[in-house]
Amino acid sequence: EYTDEEKIEEALKNKEEGTTLFKKKEFHEALFKYEEACKMFDDNDMESIPKAKDIWLACKLNGAQCSINLASYPYAVDSCTNVLKHDPNNIKALYRRGVARNHIGDPEGAMNDLNKLL
Repeated sequence: EYTDEEKIEEALKNKEEGTTLFKKKEFHEALFKYEEACKMFDDNDMESIPKAKDIWLACKLNGAQCSINLASYPYAVDSCTNVLKHDPNNIKALYRRGVARNHIGDPEGAMNDLNKLL
C-alpha cells in the first residue's frame, strides 16, 4: 500500500518515462507507462490527493495520443471518454476522440466532438 506522496511520486516517474518513450516514437512502451501511472490512483484519490486528477488526466490524454499513433482508435476513444467523464470540456480529449471516431467510421460522433470545440 502506497502513501499519497508515494502514489504521486510513482505516477510522475511513470509519466516522465512515458514521455521520454513517446519522444522516441516508442508508442507501445509509452502507452504502458502512461497506463501504469493512471493505475496509481482510484476514484477516491482523484478527489482527495492534490495533483492526482491532473496527472491522471494528462496520462490518459497522452495514452490516447499513443493509441492514435498506433492506429488503435477504439482504445483512444475509450481513453478520451474516460477523461471527459472527469473533465467534460477538455479540448484535447474532444479533439482526439473526434479524430479517433472518424477513423473507426463514426463521422457523426466525430463531428459532435469537433463541433464542441467551436
